[in-house]
Amino acid sequence: MPVDVQKYIVIDMEWTVGDRGSARRPIEFAAILVDAKTLRAEREYSTLINPGIPIPKRIQRLTGIKDKDVIAAPTWPDAYKTLIAIIGKANFDVHKSRVCSWGTSDRFVMRDANKRHNVKATPTRHYDLRWRFSYAQRLRAQYSLERAAMEARVKRVGKAHRALSDARLAAALLPFIFGDKKIVRDPRFWS
Repeated sequence: MPVDVQKYIVIDMEWTVGDRGSARRPIEFAAILVDAKTLRAEREYSTLINPGIPIPKRIQRLTGIKDKDVIAAPTWPDAYKTLIAIIGKANFDVHKSRVCSWGTSDRFVMRDANKRHNVKATPTRHYDLRWRFSYAQRLRAQYSLERAAMEARVKRVGKAHRALSDARLAAALLPFIFGDKKIVRDPRFWS
């Protein structure tokens, strides 16, 4: 753990996939505030988001999120305001906290949504947990969230490709990234 970091904000997003130049739009968002010393979750926030466009059928199949589910959901600016209120603006300190996600895609979808909606984002630094997991565990490859959890023997609660379930799983892997826990490699993959 870097000396100055006091909080991790683990995020996960589900989003529409941009086709030929169209922007990816958030349809679900989750954030978990984690104490950097204890690596325990302190607060959670999760919401569906109305993307303002139809959700592609393949995204509906992958996530289970349908157009009817997001019709009354907040738009991105309202969801972002609620995020800041629940997690706490002070926890988005560029010197004391890090926004974390499994890979970098969610970071860029969040950045693009803020730009599209003229949302003044709270400045933070980002940690790519997928890369940090591989580095901390001295792996040659970067694992998917599912594979990392399997190797770490961490059980998922909830469905894959749902923001809160994925954020909780990523947060459960923090001891393997910033703590001293090591994975026991599965011999089926390491013969």
